[in-house]
Amino acid sequence: FSFMMISDNSADSTRTVYQATAQLYVVSYMSYETLSTYNLELFAFDTQNLAKINVTVILLPQNTFPPRFQLMPGFVDYSYTVTENQAYAYLNPSVIILFIIAIDPDIPPTGIVYSIVNTLGQNLSSLFLNQSNNQSALGIGAPGLSRDKPFGYPVYNLSINATDNFGTGLSGYVSVTINVIDVNNNAPYPSNPPWLISDGVLNPTIPITFQDVDDPLLNHTIPFSVNVLTSPFSISPASGGNGTFVLTYNGILNRTQTKNITVSINASDVQGVSQVWSIPIIVRPTTNNYRLTDGYKIISVLYVNGYNNALTNQALGSIYVNDLDDWSRATNSYQVISSTAGTFTANSSGLNGYLAASSTLYPGSYTVQTRVVKNSFTATGTVDLDVQSVDSEFVRQAATIRIQGEYPESLIDPTFGRRTNKLRSALAQILIVTVDTIQILTIRSAPSTQIMNPLLPPLPFDQQKQQALTDVIFYVPNMAKELIENTLNTNLALFLSRYGIRATASGPNPCTNYGCPTGTTCRYDRTIQPLPYLVDTNLTSFVGINILDSADCVNSSTSVQPPSSLAADCITYSYNNSTYCPCTALQSYAPLGPYCEVLGRTFNANGGGYASFSGSAISNLSPTRFSFDFASRSPLRNGLLLLYGKNTPSVDDYFWTAIEIYNSQLRFHFGETISDTNRALNASTWYHVEYQFVGNTVLVSVNDCLYSSNVSNTTSTAYDPNVVQLYLGGLPAIGSTISDLYPSLMTVNTFNGCIRNVHSNGFYVDMSKAQTSTNSDYGQCSCTITNSCTTAVQPFINSVIVPWYTWLIIALVLLILATIIALGLLTCVRKRQQKKTLMSLYPDDIRENIIDYKETAGEEDHSAYNLGVLKKPVYAPTDDEIMSRMSMQNMGFTPMSNRRPSLGIYIEDKLIEQQATTIPYANDSQLHYTYEGEGSIVSDLSSIQSNESIDEHDYRFLYSWGPKFSRLADLYGGDDD
Repeated sequence: FSFMMISDNSADSTRTVYQATAQLYVVSYMSYETLSTYNLELFAFDTQNLAKINVTVILLPQNTFPPRFQLMPGFVDYSYTVTENQAYAYLNPSVIILFIIAIDPDIPPTGIVYSIVNTLGQNLSSLFLNQSNNQSALGIGAPGLSRDKPFGYPVYNLSINATDNFGTGLSGYVSVTINVIDVNNNAPYPSNPPWLISDGVLNPTIPITFQDVDDPLLNHTIPFSVNVLTSPFSISPASGGNGTFVLTYNGILNRTQTKNITVSINASDVQGVSQVWSIPIIVRPTTNNYRLTDGYKIISVLYVNGYNNALTNQALGSIYVNDLDDWSRATNSYQVISSTAGTFTANSSGLNGYLAASSTLYPGSYTVQTRVVKNSFTATGTVDLDVQSVDSEFVRQAATIRIQGEYPESLIDPTFGRRTNKLRSALAQILIVTVDTIQILTIRSAPSTQIMNPLLPPLPFDQQKQQALTDVIFYVPNMAKELIENTLNTNLALFLSRYGIRATASGPNPCTNYGCPTGTTCRYDRTIQPLPYLVDTNLTSFVGINILDSADCVNSSTSVQPPSSLAADCITYSYNNSTYCPCTALQSYAPLGPYCEVLGRTFNANGGGYASFSGSAISNLSPTRFSFDFASRSPLRNGLLLLYGKNTPSVDDYFWTAIEIYNSQLRFHFGETISDTNRALNASTWYHVEYQFVGNTVLVSVNDCLYSSNVSNTTSTAYDPNVVQLYLGGLPAIGSTISDLYPSLMTVNTFNGCIRNVHSNGFYVDMSKAQTSTNSDYGQCSCTITNSCTTAVQPFINSVIVPWYTWLIIALVLLILATIIALGLLTCVRKRQQKKTLMSLYPDDIRENIIDYKETAGEEDHSAYNLGVLKKPVYAPTDDEIMSRMSMQNMGFTPMSNRRPSLGIYIEDKLIEQQATTIPYANDSQLHYTYEGEGSIVSDLSSIQSNESIDEHDYRFLYSWGPKFSRLADLYGGDDD
């Protein structure tokens, strides 16, 4: 301790009493654990007197010492030995690896919490801790620690951390070393891919080297035993040994018939640990003398508006001619003969045999003729090139479907059946849209979800294809990305059962199971890479948009967060953690973000516009990512696009960011660092601006151009966010001194255009939530800015998807109705056809007479007048006469046939009789036909009441009809015998 005077009143001439002030100091370290109470005697004296005072200093306990580990004498760490792939239960002392005990030297001691620290990045997932009574035990869970490469280690190094004050205080560390004893559990494996074997040679050979990851010092691996299981191959040890064997094909191979072979080999070590390996072998040619013939190819190119410069001098697809030997295409000579438009090359540096555009490509069709020379053979390769462009909004709203068992090449290759057309049809039927509305933006290979051992040989080609994953990113107008992907996720099984396509996921989130470093958190982001993405086959190529769905590890202290509360109708999908809100009330301001954020804000043409937002809207804490789109009206003018910084002095202690249009190009301000893009901007064109802070490096992209700068981002997480704001379109010009804080800005309030899709660390800025604004309006950017207005503009809406079963019911009802109508029509047609058939049976029954009846003409009702007049017979034989005639017929006599007048005379008599009567019967007309019953005694052939017979089964009256009916009378009028 030190006790000394610090002041007195000796300088005061008016004093009546002398006073002095002294202070007690602590000048050295004090330990509560050594001595907690100090009794002091302090003295004060003048020239004649001495005064003293007793002072007691009581120390309060403080957490001043970290926990200390109790180690055996002479040891500075823990070192243990375990057996490979063996679990150790940590509660049983006989199998516990180690006990860890740390003590807290502070008084009073506090609780200690233990944890494992991975110091070398080794796989320690099987290690665990269990603690009680301030001590801990470390154990190994199943399947134990692995010693084998590439994921295992012979020695594991880690640290154990002990933190006092129940895990919130000071920490102490101790090193732990675990030695792993090897177990022979691995068979030898082929280790020298790729394997190439020559064609056209009798009994070609290739060397195959086998290795074993087990510990060779234990002498349980070599020598190896290898035999081949595939005919007609054989294998034998190579001279010199060292695990190398010679594989021989017994015969001659021809690459034009066989391009690759899968060979199965059984390999075992000296202890009999074996495994069968199926390895792919590629057949390579020994000669190149096959004749060339002309070839034809189609190349489709798709790019985002404003990104067409990225297509220059890039491979658009290989040049194709028919060649049985497709091995040595790169050694051929290629030359462009002609093109209908543009300038193309076929032999650029590093692109020999690939078509490339040396001038800017624009939407349209191109036909390019090329000449290919191989040895003394020449052929012409014709390429039809189709180029299209899309708006960047297509990319933002595009959905993703993941396909297993397909390469990008196999999807577009017509020799595989144009699988992309089948996929589009499947998507259209599941989403209930037309096929032509589905536009594929890119087809790319997706990373495998399986952890592959890089030491093991590659799988056979067919197995590689079965495990391959391909992402297809496509756009559907007027449908929200989240709704599309949820509909597909619900119907993934239908892709395989109905269309033979194995779809495994929709809208995969790259942040799922993604590990970010300490101090960062994962945020999903979608970006457009400058260079195109090429998928190339012999007959067709697809140059798509290089879309990157990335897992960004951003600063975990970022102020950018999702909304704290969501509307009741918002949905968060569990399969990819995406959120969709219908936002019905805001559709007039669409397009909208997933949380109903209004994405666009237009700044008026008369200038002076701006909008300010909270400082938490974006973040500049490294690492971070930020992007936005802008388009300027014509003519292009200087103007401030964005400023993110403090609104009070001083601004130098904060890493502020500004972007402005200056001299028809973009100028970036990163603090006091100024960077110009040196690329001229055009009015009425959309530009996508993006920058990313990684440490002290900032990466900038403007459409398809990339820039980088080194800066000093010293922003601390302790800054006051209330004094930081985001300004878009300009700065306040009246009653504000903000522009004075940033004198390096050239213009502050003259931007004339629209800004949209302001995106930071995975979330959009809501343009409708401006704190202050002037001369600007939020909502959809006007098409007049980019001169893209059309006569029929469809509003951007998030369509409601009707369930597929509803449409199925409607289709079935319509099908039933159509079936009923078809049956009715068929019935009518059949009846009409039957009528025609009956009429055709009587081709001679033609009546050309025209009979003109009066009003009462025709056959009247049978019951309205007496028909007896017309039906009265001329001669009616009696029963005795009939019987007598039958007897005579049986006796061979011929009956008399002229006992009644002819039918014609009878009808004429009846007509005269009818005309003479006073009863007004119907006016009949006589038609002259050939009377087939001439000479017959039949009384009447009319059908009127012809069914009225005394006995319908008594046909004896037929004998009275004359000789023409005698045979009929014999058949029906005779006896039953």
